[in-house]
Amino acid sequence: MEKVEFGNAPFDPFQPRFMCCCGSIHVEKGTKIIGIIRLVLVILSILAYLGYPVEVSNKIFALVLLIIIASIVILLLVGIKKENHRYLLPYLILEGFAALHCFFMTIFMIVILLNMENEHLRKFFDDMKEAGMHLGNEKVDDSALLSSLGAYFILVGILFTWWFSVIYRCYKYFKELAEARERGAVVVSYYPPTSA
Repeated sequence: MEKVEFGNAPFDPFQPRFMCCCGSIHVEKGTKIIGIIRLVLVILSILAYLGYPVEVSNKIFALVLLIIIASIVILLLVGIKKENHRYLLPYLILEGFAALHCFFMTIFMIVILLNMENEHLRKFFDDMKEAGMHLGNEKVDDSALLSSLGAYFILVGILFTWWFSVIYRCYKYFKELAEARERGAVVVSYYPPTSA
């Protein structure tokens, strides 16, 4: 495939492909909003996990993982500030893995739900419940629990996939912006039209 040269053609940052939320927000702003939301969620997770009663080794592992995620989110925000597409790559990888994890967990919950009579899956599910879910004295119906977890993973997976698409378009925007500046193209600077 041959590369098309545009010379010094102006670069329009408000092309529809660089917009999100039905064309109402630029992907740079959308990525910043996503980064801030994710950073707040990670900080809240760290604070919640500090008070969560689990074994020290599990707590240390989870906290290290959350600190790595926070570092990747901070890198995303730095990338937005510097308008450098390379800073967005670690977050894209993280978000891609998170979305895939959610979809695989959804499939896994469906498989367990449909095969509750299988003794190996039943034992695995019971161990999973015992290890990760402290439901107190409440008796929870297994099928209701699996259905709720499946729905949760579907919704979170859709959210992560949408976030991935917004951040990937921001990555492409910063990359094309850098290429336009490198070739000396004029970057069109105007406010997008607003609806009356």
